[in-house]
Amino acid sequence: MADLRGMTRKQLRAFAATVQRGSVSGAALALNVTPPAISIQLKLLEEMVGSPLFSREAAAPFAPTEIGAELLAMAQDVERLEARTAERIAALQAGASGSLVFGVVSTGKYLAPFIVAAFGREHPGIRVNLAVGNREDIIRGLERNEYDLTMMGRPPAHIHAESATLGDHPYVLIAPPDHRLAGDSDILAEDLLAERFLAREQGSGTRTLMERFLERIVGGRSFNVIEMGANETIKQSS
Repeated sequence: MADLRGMTRKQLRAFAATVQRGSVSGAALALNVTPPAISIQLKLLEEMVGSPLFSREAAAPFAPTEIGAELLAMAQDVERLEARTAERIAALQAGASGSLVFGVVSTGKYLAPFIVAAFGREHPGIRVNLAVGNREDIIRGLERNEYDLTMMGRPPAHIHAESATLGDHPYVLIAPPDHRLAGDSDILAEDLLAERFLAREQGSGTRTLMERFLERIVGGRSFNVIEMGANETIKQSS
């Protein structure tokens, strides 16, 4: 069994930066040190673990091995824990009795500020940090214990957490008022196949639901999708 008690933050940061930047020189630039300094930390870390940390067969020269991926996750957890602790200390120093992180999927960003404001009126001593991302981002944060509370359309089945329903969250297809299908109560699959759909990026909950719905309606046939990364962009383009 590897003995990791001598592992240092410097080694973990050097390793994480090398993976993220894809090179030793890139990691050195990010951490404001010399490339030899990064190489030394990587060598010491690899010797401590007793296994290669980078895959020699991968297309990317500094892609982590399975063991390296575990260390990378650990390094990221340490960075998040440090940032979270710093936030809590800052809140306490500012006179707050505590803080919490509220993760919200991007479609909920219009409702979240009202929830935060109401919570603030009831609990003025607690500082709330609002984090907005797509469904995939928020679920990833939940898996890493980044959030105290989240709001999304459907709770992920693989994460054990208490959940409560805030209200209905209907999904509908939206088109301009003068669209040829507006007001039509008998829309056929062929009608939808002739249309172009504006959709959020992969990982978005609305994108996933839209694709499942359309695939079921059109029987697996392909449909025309233009990907846009923000709700406001889609609104302006429709």
